[in-house]
Amino acid sequence: MSSFVDRFFTVSDRIVRFLWVHPKIVDLQAQHTDTDIRNALGSFPNELELMYTNILRSIDNLPSPRRRRVQRTLRWVACAKHPLTLTQLLSEAVAIDEMTEIWDEARLVNDPPSSLIEDASDLVFRRGNPWWSPNAEVYMIHKSVTDFLLHRLALLGSSLTGYCLSLPTAQVAIVRECFKYFFLVAEQRGDHVERRHRLLMYACNCWPEHLRDARLAGKELAKCLRRNIHQFLDE
Repeated sequence: MSSFVDRFFTVSDRIVRFLWVHPKIVDLQAQHTDTDIRNALGSFPNELELMYTNILRSIDNLPSPRRRRVQRTLRWVACAKHPLTLTQLLSEAVAIDEMTEIWDEARLVNDPPSSLIEDASDLVFRRGNPWWSPNAEVYMIHKSVTDFLLHRLALLGSSLTGYCLSLPTAQVAIVRECFKYFFLVAEQRGDHVERRHRLLMYACNCWPEHLRDARLAGKELAKCLRRNIHQFLDE
C-alpha cells in the first residue's frame, strides 16, 4: 500500500500541487486495500474540468438544505469584493436566505467551519493563523474554480447547471441579501450590533459595488432590486 501512496506523492509534485494534493489524499485515505488504492489512482481525473465536475456531482448528492448552502457559499466567495472571514461568510452571509422576519440563530449552521467547508468538497479553503480561527479568510482553492463556475460549467451541458454562476445575476442576489440582512439587523435590540453581526460593515461598504457589477442583469431582476432598495429607504 505504501508504494502506491509514495507513487502518488511523486506524481503530485509534478502537477499543481496545492490544487490537487489535498482532495487526492482524502480519497486515498478512504481506501482499505491495495486494489482500492489502485482503482482510486486510476480514476483520478486528468483534466481540471473533470475534477471540478466530479466534485460538484458529490456536492449535488447532499441533502437539499446543505446543497443550497454550498451554492450560496460558492456564490459569495466568487463574488466577494475582498475575502470574507469564516464568521462573516458561514455564520452570516450563507444564513441570510434562510431567515424570515427575524434573525433566528436556530437557523445557523452548527460548527460552521468544519461542516460547511467539508460540504464544499475542497473547492474552498481557509487561510489564517491559526487556520481554524473565526477570523480565518475563505478562498477558492484556485482561481480556475471561479472561472469554471462562471464560464465553463454551462458549456458542458451537464445536470449541474444550478452551480453555474452568471455574474450579473449572482451580484443581484448578493445585493438582495445585503438589504434583507439590513432589515434583519435593524430588528436587533441592544448594544454592539456590529460585534454580533460581523458581516454588517462589509454589507454597508460593498453593496454599491455589487450593484454596479449587476448592471448587466435582466430588467426584471433590476426592477425587483429597485423595489427592495426603495422599501428599505422608506422604512
